[in-house]
Amino acid sequence: MSFSLFSVIIILICGAIAAVEIYRGVVRGFARSMISMGSLITSLVASLVIAPALSQTVVPAVFRQFIRPLKIYKNLIAGYESYDSFIVALACAVVSILLFVILFLLLRILFGCIFFGIAKKKLRPHANDLGFHQEKHSFFYRNDKLLGGIAGGLCAVIVAMAVTSPLMGVLNIAKKGMRMAERADSHIWQTMSVPEAEIDTFKSYTNDLPGNLLYELGGKYIFYAVAKTEIYGNQAYIMNGIDTAEDLLEDFLVVYEIIRAPQSATEEHIAHLRSINDGVARLEICHGVLAEHLAKCSEAWLDGKMYMKTSKPRMHAAVEPVLNEVLTVCAQSNEVNVKQNVATLINMYAIVLESGIAEIKGSDFMGVIDCLENSDLIDKLDVELAKNPYMREISVASIAMNLVSDKIENTNYTQEDYAILTESLAEAISAVKSRGYGSDEEMVSVLSVNAQKYINEFGVKIPDVIAEAAAREFLNNFVNNKDDITPEQIEHLLKSYLD
Repeated sequence: MSFSLFSVIIILICGAIAAVEIYRGVVRGFARSMISMGSLITSLVASLVIAPALSQTVVPAVFRQFIRPLKIYKNLIAGYESYDSFIVALACAVVSILLFVILFLLLRILFGCIFFGIAKKKLRPHANDLGFHQEKHSFFYRNDKLLGGIAGGLCAVIVAMAVTSPLMGVLNIAKKGMRMAERADSHIWQTMSVPEAEIDTFKSYTNDLPGNLLYELGGKYIFYAVAKTEIYGNQAYIMNGIDTAEDLLEDFLVVYEIIRAPQSATEEHIAHLRSINDGVARLEICHGVLAEHLAKCSEAWLDGKMYMKTSKPRMHAAVEPVLNEVLTVCAQSNEVNVKQNVATLINMYAIVLESGIAEIKGSDFMGVIDCLENSDLIDKLDVELAKNPYMREISVASIAMNLVSDKIENTNYTQEDYAILTESLAEAISAVKSRGYGSDEEMVSVLSVNAQKYINEFGVKIPDVIAEAAAREFLNNFVNNKDDITPEQIEHLLKSYLD
């Protein structure tokens, strides 16, 4: 905390408020001061309700009539239309903060007149009232001015918190923003050519002792309540969004280390990875913007390009096809499904890292097989994708097919052996499809036994878990095929997993 010229200004403002309120409390006495406090609290609550509602009515109308038609605004959000809703939401919050102080001061006058008018008619004591003469000897009557001054002092604290909360709230947002900028780039101010002295001066304002004292006493709760907006039909609080963004940045800075080097991932990295997922789930205001960036990022990664200096996370070649399918769905993200898509993408990456498959060389077929058996990677990914209704159609079994196809291709075989394999697999699939099994699981179970037998006879030894996944993938690819499967179709399918 610091003490500066800004502190003196805050103290002068609070001192003036205290002098006025305490003087009025002493002059009015205890009873009228309590009525004044009642009108003060009522005006505070009413302002907290009316300011956000009024801003959410006025600001969208202003944008619709005056801002959106401007060419400069259209150029500003060109290519990122989701920023329109985000900017409008932020504008609503800013206007709400400004309106709050004005409404608070005006409503206090209005409610003061109403409350004192009612009190004048209803609460005036009369000499013939029972207990009137005893009341004059009561503690409150004898200490009327002292208690009135104390009540006035309490009113002064409430007024000071309400008046200074918008300023201190904005400064706290600025402090968090500066902290995030410095964490992301330690040389950001030099890059932007901002003098260090100006940064230090501004930081002293954000750490102001008198202002932060009032803010922590209750001003922050006022600011939290008034700095809110509405986006995509839901209420959103600006401070919650800032806090979430700060947490996400801290997690991302840790996770960024393993995007290009997944083999060096530790339990700490995975914990931060899952923490990002929790942070995204808490987003209230910028998930529309996140959706648009996720879509563009996914498209760039699928095209083999970097996005905002970030490369596509490295995966083992066996898992790469599944990641690409997940990214294809993420490329269609919007404000409705972005949280689910991010959750799936992050959880998938965490599951892959936990399995240890990233540490295995691509040519180590048996190492990958052992990893898949010991980690249940295929089943875990299958469960994770099933949680997202937009990704349930993605087949994790393609991991097994990718491995099997690659191993078959790199095996020394004769054309005759290969023809026997494709013909046997084609006959097995056709037989399973034609026998009318009661469920898909029965079909997979029967086909996995036969597929495992034929592939093993070809010279590629695969365990049960790979055989079952391969059988599921065979059936998925030929689910709509009403005719018998041909060896040519099997050969074409196997080759497709090598692309």
